[in-house]
Amino acid sequence: MINPDYLALAGIILLGSLLRFWHLDLKPLWLDEILTAFFSFGQNYNNLPLDIVFPISTVDNIFTFKPEVSCGEIAHNLIIHSTHPPLFFCLIHSWINLIGTYPLAWALRSLPALIGVLEIAAIYCLNRFVFSKSAALMAAALMAVSPFAVYLSQEARHYTLPMLLTTLALLGLIKIQQSLYIERQRPKLLLLLFWGIVNSIGCYVHYFFILVFIAQILTLIAVMYSRKTSPPTPLLQGDASHTPPFPSREGGLGGLGFLLVILVILGVALSYLPWVSVLLQTVRREETDWLPTPQNITPLFQLLVGWILMVIALPVEEQPLWIAIPMGLLMVGFSGWFGWRLWLGFQKLWRRKDWESGDNLGKVDRNNFQTTSSPSIQLATATLSYFTLGVLLQFLGIIYLLGKDISIVPRYNFVYYPAVCALLGASLTLGNRG
Repeated sequence: MINPDYLALAGIILLGSLLRFWHLDLKPLWLDEILTAFFSFGQNYNNLPLDIVFPISTVDNIFTFKPEVSCGEIAHNLIIHSTHPPLFFCLIHSWINLIGTYPLAWALRSLPALIGVLEIAAIYCLNRFVFSKSAALMAAALMAVSPFAVYLSQEARHYTLPMLLTTLALLGLIKIQQSLYIERQRPKLLLLLFWGIVNSIGCYVHYFFILVFIAQILTLIAVMYSRKTSPPTPLLQGDASHTPPFPSREGGLGGLGFLLVILVILGVALSYLPWVSVLLQTVRREETDWLPTPQNITPLFQLLVGWILMVIALPVEEQPLWIAIPMGLLMVGFSGWFGWRLWLGFQKLWRRKDWESGDNLGKVDRNNFQTTSSPSIQLATATLSYFTLGVLLQFLGIIYLLGKDISIVPRYNFVYYPAVCALLGASLTLGNRG
């Protein structure tokens, strides 16, 4: 008999697939998607006729797919003519070579949409391994119907792929810390290798993945600091065999385990050295000057709007007032209610007291459930929270220190959305029990 949880997951994935692929080519391609096609097809700006009148047939020549073009040539074109790393464009080139170019909008968007479906499964795996089955299904459902996730999946841009890689990186990060702090043993080499490769690939997919990598390092430091300042009290009263969520100062990130984590971090940094000069050149290019300077606390409100759009998006733009006003009020009201329930659940989750068994939550004495907590759940909650905070602090640094207001682009929240989605799923299930 098929497990009901797997049937539920299959239904969620099917719903998410329908939302992402339904009318995928309904909207016309916009400028950034056209540029995706242009560079992925092996073209560059030298092939564009400028300052002359040309027949419409020339457009077909400009967007002719060149199957013989290599990933190295695509990367070379991007270095000279664009401000993006090459890996996503190389993947689109291979994808188009496989499925063809007709219809163009569907062909370009189908790969990000497919990756968006894989992200549903990935967020399920993340919460299933570090929280519970119910939290995994809730996170998968939120990812499947999220207007933010659906929107990114229907764009021929490099957003769903780094989201997927972020989810996998967070899974690896949490499992590494569970080995160090809960199991008190050296993380498996395959796990460390997996975590390092995912982070290295991500940095070549989108420059903002560097923020993901830095936030993970900050999270490791924050958890280590929490461990050192956490009192070494036993998990169960009178039972010294259980360890607190951040164990005593003797174990954890010390010795060989700590050294291996540092070596993986250095390995990721070394793997990016060939592209560092390109990154520095990109930062100084005029194409990156389109972001405005921040206006006082306006970016904070814009970030808040971005958070609302992660869970609900109703028609308010370019609508008559009799539609825009009630829809806007409904969005604000729902977001307030949702945020309050989330906060209540998160508070319980942070100091999780649990006596249930069989749901990947650990086994503790039912009679002592009011004074017990699950260290694995608390560690995962802390990791995802510190990671999200680390990314947001970097956002604020870019906004206020570099003077580039990235908060005006809600889609940039893809950097930390997987962590938010995982916390939402856990908070709305585990955190609101009992």
